[in-house]
Amino acid sequence: MANVGATTLHLCFNEVYGVSPIAYLQAKRITQARCAILDAERAPRSVKDVALSLGFTHSGRFAKRYHKLFGELPSETLNKR
Repeated sequence: MANVGATTLHLCFNEVYGVSPIAYLQAKRITQARCAILDAERAPRSVKDVALSLGFTHSGRFAKRYHKLFGELPSETLNKR
């Protein structure tokens, strides 16, 4: 769509957003997970259900990235609700 190569796209994206396209999309999905965990109307059964629904298949990696972004584990967020 942008009519540029992958390297150019990666460099430009990194220049504008400060992260790679993959890191940006992961952060966006983790933010969606946080919103789902905190959703009062549709409380999730578990953190794992939320993670799987957003394509995170490795619970440990998901929890580590979530913690890095929000400073707490997703289970801690769920318990605070």
